[in-house]
Amino acid sequence: MGDQAAVCAPCTGTLKAALREVVGDDHLHGLAEDLDIAIAKQHVFPQGGGGRVRPSEAPLLIDMHASEAATVLRNTLVTWVRVLLEDHPTTAPADTLPAMATWLEGHAETIRHAPYGAECVDEILAAVHQARRATDRPPERVYAGPCPSCGQQIYAPDGHATARCRRDGCDGEIDDPEGRRMTMARQAVEQAPDREVTATEGALAARALGHSITDRWIRKLDEMGRLEPVREKRPRKYRLGDILDTAAKGEKKAS
Repeated sequence: MGDQAAVCAPCTGTLKAALREVVGDDHLHGLAEDLDIAIAKQHVFPQGGGGRVRPSEAPLLIDMHASEAATVLRNTLVTWVRVLLEDHPTTAPADTLPAMATWLEGHAETIRHAPYGAECVDEILAAVHQARRATDRPPERVYAGPCPSCGQQIYAPDGHATARCRRDGCDGEIDDPEGRRMTMARQAVEQAPDREVTATEGALAARALGHSITDRWIRKLDEMGRLEPVREKRPRKYRLGDILDTAAKGEKKAS
């Protein structure tokens, strides 16, 4: 948030990690495949008594939660691919979740500097989160920074004490990846206290300064009239200083 980009560098890293999660890698297949497996999975719930099952009681042969999540994820990726193609005409990706996710990751810097960048990031992260919940996937990976040995971008499961480079033959490692990420956000906050941010960006920046808040908390304050947005069109934006002041006041009352 220290430059003129619409999305801060840490949030851009989180976006790229989420898109990579859709695709997968040599170590773990992606969310796209997880959704296919979950959708095709047959959930059979035994009926007591062994009698005939009425049509209305017959088990569904698909997982509706996974099906809905897959539809939301596909629609979200398709929408933002089309938006970017309109602004920056180029070769379109294949109509598959992995292909679109890879394409969008390759255009992450374009998204970061686009006026609609924050909305794009929020919607993609929300869609990936829904898909992750529908497939009981492990915790998301967060951006840790470039490998100190080879320079490759490193992503690690949220909450891990270290992040290791996954490039073959490289043993690079980053200690305290979450702390490193928070440091980047803290520096950005200090450079731009009047920055207009989305709820997601504001929560990340506030946590970097030691406030235990979430994007849902910020949106709830907005709904209650306790936090005034500076932009009411989607995505709603807030003054970063207002978020931090409100968080500090809340913590003071609780102490």
